[in-house]
Formats: sequence, C-alpha cells, structure tokens
Amino acid sequence: MGERCDFLEEISTKRADWIIKVYVVRMWYGPPRPNSSEAGALEIALHDLKGSRIHCTIPKSVVRLFRPILSEGQLYSISSFIVQKNNMWMKCSSLQYRITLLQRSMVVHIPQPLFTFHPFTFRSIASILQEERLDQNFLFDVLAEVIGKEDPKDLVTKQGQESKRLGLLVEDLEKNSISCTLFGSLVDLIQPYLDGDKTEPLIVAFQLFRAKEWNGKISIQSSFDTSNIHINPNIKEAELFKKSLVDSTQGDSCFSSQRISHMSSSSYRSAIDELRKGICKVETIDSVLNASDVGFKWILCTIVDFDVGRNDWFFIACKYCHKKCKKIEERFECDHCRKKAVQVDLRYKLQAYVSDATGSMCVVLWDTEASQIVELSATKVRETYSQVQ
Repeated sequence: MGERCDFLEEISTKRADWIIKVYVVRMWYGPPRPNSSEAGALEIALHDLKGSRIHCTIPKSVVRLFRPILSEGQLYSISSFIVQKNNMWMKCSSLQYRITLLQRSMVVHIPQPLFTFHPFTFRSIASILQEERLDQNFLFDVLAEVIGKEDPKDLVTKQGQESKRLGLLVEDLEKNSISCTLFGSLVDLIQPYLDGDKTEPLIVAFQLFRAKEWNGKISIQSSFDTSNIHINPNIKEAELFKKSLVDSTQGDSCFSSQRISHMSSSSYRSAIDELRKGICKVETIDSVLNASDVGFKWILCTIVDFDVGRNDWFFIACKYCHKKCKKIEERFECDHCRKKAVQVDLRYKLQAYVSDATGSMCVVLWDTEASQIVELSATKVRETYSQVQ
C-alpha cells in the first residue's frame, strides 16, 4: 500500500499528521513581513497534483538542515510540519493556511515524477486591469511579449542599498498592454535581450509579480527577491504564444521590423495611449482654474513662453534617487538616500506659460516632460550655456 498523500487545499489546523507530495516552484530568502526579525528565513512556493500552491517557511535556525536537499523543479514528500494562518505580507498562495518546517520535519526527495511540474499559474493582463478590488499583496504569473523599454535607472532603497530599476511595456495576444517594472538583479538578467535591433519576439514569463496601482494606473512589478523572470521559456504556453504571433503575420516566422520600441518614460507612453483611445477627459484652462476638486487634469494648450532666469530652470539632484540635494562645503548630501556624499546631476524645473482659447496659466515642467521638449538634458544645456558665456 502506498504512502498516504494529502492535498494542499485540505490542510488546516485541525490535524498534525499531514503528508504532502509537492514540487518546489520557487525559493527565496527574505523576511515574512517588512522589518521582521526573521530575515534570513527560506521562503518557498510549493504546488501539488491539483495545481494548488501553498507557502512554506523554513526558519533561519533550521535552514541548514533542508537547503542542501531542496531544488526548484524537484518533487518532495514533506511531513511533520506545523500549520499556521497565511498571514504573509506578500502571498504566493490563495489558501487560508501556510506551513512551517521544524527541526523534526521530514523532507524526502522523490526522484521519479508522480505528476507533471507546473511552475506557472498565469493570469491574463485583462483580468489584472479589470479587477474591481485589486489585491496589491498577491503574487501571480504573467506571460507576455516585451514591446517597449525605458533606459535603466540607478536607485537607492530605503535601506540605503544601491539597486536598479527598469520600466517595460508588455503585451498579450489580445493586444492588452500593461507597464511592468523590474528591480535589482532582474534588470541585469533581461538587459542583454533588449540591446540592439531585435526582430524576434521577446516572450517573458514574469513569475510571482505583484500588481500596483498608482495615480489611477495599474501596473505590475517585481517584489524583492521573490520574483523571477524566464526569458523565452521552453514551456508549452510560450510555444503557443509565439506560434500565435507567427500566425498573425501570415505564417512568416521572420519578423521584419524592430519589435521593442524605446520609451522615454512609461507614464508618457500610457498618456499617449489614453489620449488616442479617448479614455481621459481633456479640459480647458478655464475649467481647470475654476475646478473645485483637486486631482490630475489634462489640458490641450500652447506653450507661449518660459519664465527662466540664469539658474532657476534646473536643480541639483541626487544621481540615484533624483531628489534635490544640498551642498555642504565641497560635497552634496542627499536626505532621501541618507548619504553624506553623493554623485549629482542637473534636472529640469521649467516654469512655462501656456494658453488655450479660454485663458492662460503657469505650469511647472519637471525633468521627464522638459527633456522631451528641449531634447537635451539639463546638464548638456548648462554646459553649452557656460561655453557661450
């Protein structure tokens, strides 16, 4: 008689003799919640025969017992664990409970697969964009083609660590698109595939990403060390995705034009899309000046003049976080990065007078918008101005 096997969806606190057979989907080190003292614990996403996922935590004190025998994509029999409420601040499972391994827990590798490994549970972009109550702490997978890219940017985390950020625009087979932000090592992982004029589609499986809503815009982004990306993965879903793209070009497998466009900023791209589709409401200057509500407004206007002096059209910013810096003797300090000496750059702060048929007003154009108009960086303009002087 074979060993008993319980399904993940059955697990609760009513019993203690659970035995599960599960694949390791993803492993990462990290605290179960922000500012937790459990930093260094090994977090694991597991899935069973029915495809259900459960979150498993191996505390830092016993990681050494289990880490050497665990590998992603391998099947294990696990027993003698404790069951707890799934109160993780980032959830990779919709189940009510999670499990924690102890020193007495049993983990046995099963070399022969008993069922198929399914590392992804893909969500459609449409379902993310249309979700009424967006859960920004739930992790999911997305399969999409990269169709737009920004330049990578350096940043400094709240903990003072240097990192990177990269904005992408991704699209599914139904032409639904969504902004996607990668952080940290994932930027270096995908960057070689973005360089040059690519004519083949870049299909990526975004694993354990989260949705983010900011200023009414929904996007997806990686979450610390939890998330991963699989570039042109060798899975059935990706093969069908590419085949559908090929079929849509009348069977020609050689795509003749560059497929990944350069974006100056994701917000700029999404704004253009909204204007073209008529999603946003364009108002007049008069209606904006007399509006009783405070919020984001769109106006169609003409720039009449710029109100700039010798040195008031730019500010000195930290090169990592782009916040304003203050000069202390011969160095620059950044309060946001909490550093006493940082590299700096110049960024635009242009005051512009604009008008339409209903009136005129003064607006401030920050670096992203001003750079698109001037087509030169603030540093380059300053250098040119100094040479003329």
